[in-house]
Formats: sequence, structure tokens, C-alpha cells
Amino acid sequence: MALTSLDGTVFDYLPALIAGGLRLDGNSYAAFQALPGSAAVAWAILIAAGVSQAVGRSAILFLNRVRPSHFLQTLLVTALSLAAGLAVWLVSTWAVTHFLFAVKLPLGTVARTLGLACLPLVFAFLAAMPYFGPSLFALLAVWCLLGMATGIAALSSLSFVEALVAAALGWVAWQGLERTVGRPIVALGKRLEQRAAGTELTTDLIGLAGLLEDEAAALQEEIVEEALAEAAEDEGANSARPAKKDAHEPA
Repeated sequence: MALTSLDGTVFDYLPALIAGGLRLDGNSYAAFQALPGSAAVAWAILIAAGVSQAVGRSAILFLNRVRPSHFLQTLLVTALSLAAGLAVWLVSTWAVTHFLFAVKLPLGTVARTLGLACLPLVFAFLAAMPYFGPSLFALLAVWCLLGMATGIAALSSLSFVEALVAAALGWVAWQGLERTVGRPIVALGKRLEQRAAGTELTTDLIGLAGLLEDEAAALQEEIVEEALAEAAEDEGANSARPAKKDAHEPA
């Protein structure tokens, strides 16, 4: 479907727009901006990405034995943390294009571009996969970065390389802020997550591996105890059963 001179709303062309966004098609990004309802779809994608990442952390919460009453609270804090980070990336990228490249894109336009670019993060729950999870999440993040660059290039006079530099500088600014002046905010987010979980969370790979080994050992011990209990129960039942008399034995 050619995404040019479209009538109607974004919902009429949503499958084609989503496919084009995942293919990094600049025309899809331009058409997405022009259609009514694009802001709502962009918000929906960002929320889905946050929920997906939160679901991906479910395995970590299970290993940390987070109680069910705290489970949803922790997932919500995780989703909000991703939303806050993406908001910083949005503003940083807008500032880079505005002041460094003198491209006067409205902040709302960049926000809708970010929403469509974050489509790959809807699959962020796959980051919970053992061994390949972190690498897969990094791949999704790069895909998102390339989508952001594609959208900015399609909506401005910048080339793709210039747009990629702008998006990457916005990303670097986000990471730099988290590690400098934003460290108290990051620490606050971690404290909120710990408080929502109701326990101290272990999130590093070595610690998670230790928790997994403990869970496996506990499960094995439980299986052995159940087997011993069943064997003892069977033995007790057999000893309590009266012995059968021999047919040739006199009464």
C-alpha cells in the first residue's frame, strides 16, 4: 500500500504503518505524522514497550521471590522508569536537532517519531531469555535508534547520517545525564523499585545465577523429601496390613 495522499485516520492504515516503521521506511514515518490519531498510537506503543520490558523482568521478580501483592507495583515502577528514560532521550534529541543542526522540528513531532521508532521495544520481554537476552535487548535498542534517525531524516532536511548523529547524541546525552547529574534520580528510581518489591532485588547476572541455583537445589530437595515421605507411607501401610495365612496351616 502506497502511503501517500492518505485520507482518514491513522487507524485506517495502522498495519501498513507498523510494517513500514519496522522496515525503517521513511515514507511511513512521514505519513504517520500527517494522519489524525498518530499521537494516541505513539503513546500506545510507548506504553506497550514499557509493559513489555516490565514483563521481561518478571523472571527476575520470581527469582527474588517477590510477593504477589508487590508484583504489579514493581512492574509499574519498571514501566515508569523506562518511560522517564525515553522522555529524556526525546528532549535530548529534540535539543540536538534544534540547537546543533538548526532544524526546527516541533517537540510533538519528535515525540510521535519516537513512538513509532520504539515499535521494536514491544518485544523487550524477550530480554528475559537466558544467555541471549541482553544481546537481544541491545539489538532492539539499536533498531529503535535507527528508526528514530529514519523518522527525523524523513521529516527534515537532514540526511540519514546527520539524523543518526542527532539521535545518537541524544542517546549519549540521556546516558550521560543518568551517570552524572541524574544519578540521584536513578538512585531514587531503584529505591522505589526495591520498596515496591518489598525486598532487596538481585538484578546482576552473577547474583541471578546464584538465585537460580538455590531455586534448583530447593526444588531437588523438595522432590527428594516427597519421595522419601511416600516411601515411608507405603512401608507403614505394608507393615500394618495383616499377613495372609497359609492355606495348609491348621486353624
